[in-house]
Amino acid sequence: MASGILKDLADGARRLAGIKKEISDLEFNKQIVELGQLLVSAQAEILDLQRENLEIKSKFEDLQKRSKQSADLIEIHGFKYDERDGKPVGLPFCPACEVREEKYYRLTRANDWYSQCPNCNTSFNAGQNGRVHENEPDLSHTY
Repeated sequence: MASGILKDLADGARRLAGIKKEISDLEFNKQIVELGQLLVSAQAEILDLQRENLEIKSKFEDLQKRSKQSADLIEIHGFKYDERDGKPVGLPFCPACEVREEKYYRLTRANDWYSQCPNCNTSFNAGQNGRVHENEPDLSHTY
């Protein structure tokens, strides 16, 4: 009978060892799954950061381009013109679009005194080569 009890105890110990190993395997597998989920989350965050980085780089390049372009301009009464030898050249850029969209749109000539923005269709009393806020000639006089 003693040998039967010892045999039963040995079988029980083997079963406990097997159960312990199964539990350890389950815990190990659970940790692998958790680590896999963390890895997927980290990869998603890396992708978000890469996208954000590209957006920031693009904005920075736009700012550099705008800054360089702005440095090559001369401002007269709120209108920016191309600058050559310290003097305004050509038609100005739309001040409304510069503020609203942070982009430069060159005005197109409507007549000798007015220009119009091709983007926002706003008319301005600004002409070529720095002519800003000039009065239209009085056409009632005959010469």
